[in-house]
Amino acid sequence: MTDVPELYKEKSRRGFKNQKRSIVWRYTKEETEMEEEIDTVTLAKGTFWTAVGQVITKFFAFFYVVLLARFFPADEIGIFYFVYGVISMISLFTDFGLLQSLA
Repeated sequence: MTDVPELYKEKSRRGFKNQKRSIVWRYTKEETEMEEEIDTVTLAKGTFWTAVGQVITKFFAFFYVVLLARFFPADEIGIFYFVYGVISMISLFTDFGLLQSLA
């Protein structure tokens, strides 16, 4: 373990032994810090755009419900959401691989 940077030796003594050994042996301290910085920036950008997408989706969904309530009677909206709920519950089985098992 002579070519392992001192930082990693300290981490392994503190109990961070679950790190991949290939990373510890292959990269220097500077390369690892640069890689962690890039991953943090990528993570921050991805989180930001996911949050923006969620806000836009919720915004349009709110106005969609308002328009439905404005143009259709309450009975028809109730039937619509009942059928939508049943279809959503049935579609859960497609996620469990039911179609692949029947094919």
